[in-house]
Amino acid sequence: MSVIPNFSGYFSKNVQKDVGELYRASAVSNFAVSLVALFEPIFLYSVLHFSVPKVLLFMAVVYTVYILGIPFGGKIASRYGYRHSIALSVPFQIFFWLALLASINHPSLAFFAAVMYGVQKSFYWPGFHSVIARYAQSGQVGR
Repeated sequence: MSVIPNFSGYFSKNVQKDVGELYRASAVSNFAVSLVALFEPIFLYSVLHFSVPKVLLFMAVVYTVYILGIPFGGKIASRYGYRHSIALSVPFQIFFWLALLASINHPSLAFFAAVMYGVQKSFYWPGFHSVIARYAQSGQVGR
């Protein structure tokens, strides 16, 4: 009996090129975004001196914009292509980080950053899920 568990059953086999590229790109991107997301509330609370309700309001703005923007992101993905939708999300991610950086001197820009992050999510996730739905093998989608 091996001490190291066998995880091979959890991963896709014979992944198509488009899906493999997306997996690799999203792994790097999600790692970076997760690190930022981990410190985002800490930044808002300790650097910008936001109260806890104001930090929660920041997150509410992000997800309200995201929820309202998903139909538009889906239309962009279906009209111009999945990769274009994902690529279109990149400038909004950059604007988000720049607005957070600028919010050190102008705290009101933090809510502009929240809007940029919501727009980024609205373009990225419909394109990402469309690529997975389109190119993944039917028996391997959840892996």
